[in-house]
Amino acid sequence: MGDTSMVTDNPIILKNTLNPPTIVCMQRNAEKKVPTEEDIISANKLGFNDEIGVVTNHATSMFNVQAGFDKDSKEYKELEYRIMCSQSYQQATID
Repeated sequence: MGDTSMVTDNPIILKNTLNPPTIVCMQRNAEKKVPTEEDIISANKLGFNDEIGVVTNHATSMFNVQAGFDKDSKEYKELEYRIMCSQSYQQATID
């Protein structure tokens, strides 16, 4: 699986799409190198049994809960904050 990019002028989709603020994550510095096949295999192995799926599922479930609140409510805003924190944690987990 991978990320998807979509471009549309469909007014129904545009009206119902969120445009949250961009999260800027602090990046760690890594040694610059051209990866070998062994490096790629090692990186793939490190991805097994990590927490990225758990983190992603928690963030996704908060979107579902948030949909039950009015956009101006304190609950909606708290969930918005928690979702942004989860997305930041998600990025840190990937790194």
